Amino acid sequence: MDKEKLKGELEKWEREIALDPENFTAYVKRGNVLDDLGRSEEALDSYNSALEINPAYDKAYCNRGIVLKKLERKEEALSSYDKALEINPENDATHYNRGHILDDLGRKEEALQSYEKALEINPGDHAAYYNKGNILNDLGRKKEALDSYI
Repeated sequence: MDKEKLKGELEKWEREIALDPENFTAYVKRGNVLDDLGRSEEALDSYNSALEINPAYDKAYCNRGIVLKKLERKEEALSSYDKALEINPENDATHYNRGHILDDLGRKEEALQSYEKALEINPGDHAAYYNKGNILNDLGRKKEALDSYI
C-alpha cells in the first residue's frame, strides 16, 4: 500500500478511536498502519493501548512482538510472543515469529521447536519449512535440513 493510502487508513483508525476509545481492535489496526509507515514506537504505543483495554487479545501481543523485534528489543519481543501463546497456543503465526526471535537470540533448539509447532498447526507454511531447514542446517543436521527445504 502506498504512503498516501496508509495515511488515509491511519486517519480512519484515528476517527474510530475518537468515536470509541474502548475499541481495542481499532488500536491494533492503527498500530499496524503505523508500523507500515515505519513509525515503530508509535505502533508499539498503539498495541499497548489495545492491551490495556483487552489484555486477552493475543494478536495484539503478537504484533507487539514484531515491532519490539524491529526496535531490537528481542527479549521483550519474546515475552510478548510467550504471552500471546498463553492466550492462544494454536496461533501458528505467533509460533513462527517466536522461532525467528529465538534464532536471533541464538537459542536454536527452541527456535526449531517453535517452527515445528507452527507447522503442526499450519502444515502449508512454506516459510516455516524454510526457516526450520535453516535451523537444522545451523545445528549440523544436514539431511533433515534438506528434507525441510523440499
